Amino acid sequence: MRGLLGHAPLQPGEGLLLRGEKAIHTVGMSFAIDVLFLDNAGRIVHLIPAMPPVRFSPLIGRAAAVLELPAGTITQTGTRLDDQIELEIT
Repeated sequence: MRGLLGHAPLQPGEGLLLRGEKAIHTVGMSFAIDVLFLDNAGRIVHLIPAMPPVRFSPLIGRAAAVLELPAGTITQTGTRLDDQIELEIT
């Protein structure tokens, strides 16, 4: 239920996967994050680069999960809509 609230900024290679979510917020956070909305197949259906604190994302009806990443990851990796995401969960 807390997500990244009270968490230190994510480091490169880190992320938080929120399954079953269609929207998020950054209220109470002190750092920006990149946000990927994924469908059931792991394809990106919406993305938000560098979502700042105290913001609400739109509701993405096709999303089955949300992946929160360090700000700048989308730009650094060239991630785009319809890309397929492969996760390594540790």
